[in-house]
Amino acid sequence: MIPIRLLLFVLILIWGCQFVNTASSVEVQERERFINAYVDLRVASLRMQTSEIGEAVRDSLLAVYDMTEDDLVDFVEEHGADVAFMRDVWNDVETRIATKREGDVGSVR
Repeated sequence: MIPIRLLLFVLILIWGCQFVNTASSVEVQERERFINAYVDLRVASLRMQTSEIGEAVRDSLLAVYDMTEDDLVDFVEEHGADVAFMRDVWNDVETRIATKREGDVGSVR
């Protein structure tokens, strides 16, 4: 099992070390897949109240988006140097996580 914090650290580290600049409609779709997969992984971790989720859970969540853990890393490697692009990605991730968490709290009431 890979701790979510470790995965996040690796993604940020890779992001800081790359120098690529791209933007196409295919990359927009890849961006959405990345964001959705990452958000689902993070929300699952938050719901389980742990920094680690099991491989089976991780793999099943990624399979929904036809992705692997390597695909997440590859996305960050490819786009990491585009600071504005990645800032927007992480802002969207944060917003979507907050929205899902608010929905969780609302459903408990």
